[in-house]
Amino acid sequence: MPDITNYAYIWYKEAKPLPDIGFFQGRTTVQDKTICDIITSYSYPCYLANKDVSSLSDTDKDRLLHDEIGFLRDRMKRYDFLTGITLVQIPRVLYDLLGLIYFVETSISSSIGFIDINCGSDYYKTYASYLHRIEQYLSRGDDNYKLRILQLNAFILNKIGYIVGGGVPPSSYDMKTDKPASTPQMEITDSLNTNVRSFLSDRNKACGSILEYILQAEHIIYKHPKIHLNLTQQTKELFRQVLEFELQESSGYTILYRGSVLENDSLIQRSARGGGVKMLQSVSFNTSILSGCINDDTACTLFYMEPTSTHERVGKLTNSGKNDKIRYSIKKFLKGDNSNEDSLFFIPPIHPLLQLNAKGEIFHPRTKVNLDEMKNKKVTGLPCTNTFLRKSDYLHSNNTMIELDALYQRFKATGIIDRWHTKPEHQRQYERSRKAKLTLLRSIDERYKLGGGSAQRTSRSSNKQMKVTHSVDKLRGRGTRIRTCKRMRLR
Repeated sequence: MPDITNYAYIWYKEAKPLPDIGFFQGRTTVQDKTICDIITSYSYPCYLANKDVSSLSDTDKDRLLHDEIGFLRDRMKRYDFLTGITLVQIPRVLYDLLGLIYFVETSISSSIGFIDINCGSDYYKTYASYLHRIEQYLSRGDDNYKLRILQLNAFILNKIGYIVGGGVPPSSYDMKTDKPASTPQMEITDSLNTNVRSFLSDRNKACGSILEYILQAEHIIYKHPKIHLNLTQQTKELFRQVLEFELQESSGYTILYRGSVLENDSLIQRSARGGGVKMLQSVSFNTSILSGCINDDTACTLFYMEPTSTHERVGKLTNSGKNDKIRYSIKKFLKGDNSNEDSLFFIPPIHPLLQLNAKGEIFHPRTKVNLDEMKNKKVTGLPCTNTFLRKSDYLHSNNTMIELDALYQRFKATGIIDRWHTKPEHQRQYERSRKAKLTLLRSIDERYKLGGGSAQRTSRSSNKQMKVTHSVDKLRGRGTRIRTCKRMRLR
């Protein structure tokens, strides 16, 4: 079975999928710890921090990018004691929703604290110190995130057992008092294990059923930290769409999300009279629409996309009522592989559960900036000091800002970066418009090539997009830049 587009992992024993009750009391097995180590070392995006990846053969690197679950299963085969354990990818949006419910029903989030990843801390000045700090969060002491990943896995399996066993969905997930809500423990029988195994054998159908079970609730609320997720009809439809996106089979591609006005997104801002670059921009995204929603609501993509999904106060801060819902279908890459994606994007190598509970400016993906061009210019989107930015090597690109922006605009022009609509009729209308626009751009590009660069342009907008396309094609070749890029005025 190939990878899906956006995912996290769960695993279970084929013979007995439901976990023992002791798991919820902190007892773990060597099998679970080994699988967790494999996932946090070799799954996307965690493998971006793994130095051992560079020593893999080219065949293994290619497989890691295009058949990750197959790569991980082969790693598991190295351990005889992992025989009979099944590893499954589930959509990231579903994993994160179940993670929120885990925090509410176990009342555990307040005891482990949040993951503070911001540019005011010396922990994140360099990539080496960044990785060291993330490893500390994963492994330090008895209350570490690897243990929470194991417990969440058991929690999800228990929740699936409850759903398969006919459990009634709650009207809300609400933790306003000190008494936590909880999923009743089903009596674990051979029959129930058989039914759970059958349920999980059709991953896509199972994921849809679990999501619909969760969406029977009206909200997910936790008193501290202040989780407030309204499951309005608009929010539910958005979750259904994202689940569909993420369940799509993919060979080497993944999705980033952003809530913004797509037309205005740019990595540079020029002087009013068409002079040089006045300001630089680092555009931020998320690998999940729920990342950060526990401790950093103004960094949570969902709250930039759907105004009814949380407090009205947050909606005003995020301007969610006016934003586009944007998805970026980008190629997965390896750090330092000289790909366009590695040149343009910083993807934090953080496990989904840590991202769900994180806070700060640099726990989520963002576009890189050119070190030399930061000297006398402000970098919007990154409220960090210039001193910090100059040391944070993981945010630097060897490309100039004009080259980076040309690449970004090309991604926008060709649909790699695109918006979508919640209402089906609006989406169909937009797709027709997008298809017509892309056809026009390809036609202009073909006429340009056939005419040796002298084809007549139909409009100023088409001229701009054609130049961007041509310049980035050159960048993909010998790394040279066409001079006309200097004269472009890009939004």
